[in-house]
Amino acid sequence: MVLSGSRLNSDRRHQAAAGAIAGIVARTSTAPLDVIRTRLQVYGRVDIAKRWPHNQWFRGNGINCVRAAPAGAIQFSLYNCMREQQYNRLVCATIAGCASVSVLYPLDVLKTVCQVHHSLDLYRCAAWIGAQGPRHILRGYGMSVVSFVPFFATQFAAYDALKCTMHPQTKVQYALCSVASTLPAAAFWYPLDTIRRRIQVSAPQAVSVQLLYAGFAPSCCKNLILTTIRMVTYETLLYNEYLTALVLKMQNT
Repeated sequence: MVLSGSRLNSDRRHQAAAGAIAGIVARTSTAPLDVIRTRLQVYGRVDIAKRWPHNQWFRGNGINCVRAAPAGAIQFSLYNCMREQQYNRLVCATIAGCASVSVLYPLDVLKTVCQVHHSLDLYRCAAWIGAQGPRHILRGYGMSVVSFVPFFATQFAAYDALKCTMHPQTKVQYALCSVASTLPAAAFWYPLDTIRRRIQVSAPQAVSVQLLYAGFAPSCCKNLILTTIRMVTYETLLYNEYLTALVLKMQNT
């Protein structure tokens, strides 16, 4: 349904706010799995218990949240805006995914460097990136578009299609839609994500299927939990009266 006037603006702001909050909650909830996945992608088999102190399993999460908030807002609001114009689901999800990847992309590089070089503080990680040259801040951007956008597009479009088919009414049903749409996309596009991470930290590229799928198990767990939390949180906040009132209040000020 296409809304009009101030109701349309309020609806889009509500979608953006719900998407931003959902992105932060989901990223924070899965931060330890993200750290494990990234280090396995870069180093292969590692003894995580010895080489990665437990108090650093949330390393890079602050940076990730700064990026996840606007990225989540763009993902949901842009997708819904285009769907209101009757565009194809896959086209809408592809454009929304490309836009969300592009937002503050250098922070994604910085987050990956922080997770891999755990002995360096944030300032030294930024200095390490600077020492690699000005182009390093965008290193891996092309591969990020190639790897993340197809994953996001297929997952998001499949979730929307399942939601329209199943008409979920409970959080469990929303979670089932999320799981069913995430697993196939995660399995198919994962090797490209491994290549992207290794490019970001200037690591030698993987030369075997085993290395390309290094960290796949924690990545699957992470993606299933992340997308489930993100979708359920978004659907819950979308109809939350307190968030609606806050958005309307901000619109009228």
